[in-house]
Amino acid sequence: MERETFLFLIAAGTGAGLFLFYRVLGIFRWMFPGRRSVAFFDLLYWILSGSVVFAELYQYNEGVLRLFLLPAVFLGAFLMNSLLKRLLFLVKRGKISIIMENRFCNWKRGKQIEKVQKKEKKHKNIK
Repeated sequence: MERETFLFLIAAGTGAGLFLFYRVLGIFRWMFPGRRSVAFFDLLYWILSGSVVFAELYQYNEGVLRLFLLPAVFLGAFLMNSLLKRLLFLVKRGKISIIMENRFCNWKRGKQIEKVQKKEKKHKNIK
């Protein structure tokens, strides 16, 4: 019974870690918009998550798939989602201040800003 409890906790921790990793990849997907980059990040996530789950099964359970491990992974992801929602609620209300400078976030938006700046310089030079 102790071993199954330990495996359940490991699987829940794995689910929480995979969910957190997916959220971080979501930030990169937002920073680099486009079909190919989104497809790349999704493919990266699924390859890494499959490798992590396989490695955990192999290491802790000798490769045996037990029925309670899959719900444990989902439970860990659900609990991490709940925790992140509570933390982000505090951030939105201003109780935690996080400063994030976005320098290279949206390439297309940066190009648009450069065009506007060039037009402004042209108008200044003409006057």
